[in-house]
Amino acid sequence: VGARNNNVLDIQANYNAELSLASNPDALIDRVALLLTAGNLSATTRATIRSAIASVTIGLTAAATDQRNRVNLAIYLLMASPEYIFQN
Repeated sequence: VGARNNNVLDIQANYNAELSLASNPDALIDRVALLLTAGNLSATTRATIRSAIASVTIGLTAAATDQRNRVNLAIYLLMASPEYIFQN
């Protein structure tokens, strides 16, 4: 999936599967952790990430944007986690 910008096709990730889980923080973390850390996420890291993504409220007026923000935050925090950075 991409968008043309000055006649150049930008590459964009497809997060449809993750967006469908945005309203369920635990399922979202399970999916992203499986993909990025092979499911190896400590309870402490998981709790920290869960708290952060659950703080992103999915409202009625901008639900799609809120869901994308929640997914983006989950991916960002998983990629910053020790379990992602230091994989065996």
